[in-house]
Amino acid sequence: MLYQLDNSIDKFIDRAKQYSNKGIECPIDRKFNVGAVGKVIENNLLEYTHRDNKSDMPGLELKSKNINSNKTISLAKYTDPDNAFNRTFNKVKDNLALIFYYIKNDKIYFNKMSLFTKINKRLFATYLSPVIRGEQINYTIGVANLEKVYNECRVYEYE
Repeated sequence: MLYQLDNSIDKFIDRAKQYSNKGIECPIDRKFNVGAVGKVIENNLLEYTHRDNKSDMPGLELKSKNINSNKTISLAKYTDPDNAFNRTFNKVKDNLALIFYYIKNDKIYFNKMSLFTKINKRLFATYLSPVIRGEQINYTIGVANLEKVYNECRVYEYE
């Protein structure tokens, strides 16, 4: 099973590298909606996408961030707060890939990708921030804090 997991992550890393060179078409109406841009990236990099509250693929959660935006990412949103911390932890505990992108000529290009591994649950609990708005809870974390929460980080530069 470990070999299959490593192999699928290697394939994911290869797909990201391929798209970093050629870009991904981004319709004009989506380029101003960061959530929609993230979905375009997911649809191109992941073999199977879902709307379930679990990792985007076995052993890997994918997040994307515009290089010009603030440095906080949303890890998970819930309307049912029951066991929300553990559900969020389980999504990102194995590996978290954070792709930084920019849009040029209606195409999405990758600037770099950080692959975080070996999470420390205690530090994760320390740096994770719940944002509550009405009935919804959104767990966010500062990008700079990811290096504190995970013991290892591999960076792939694309430019």
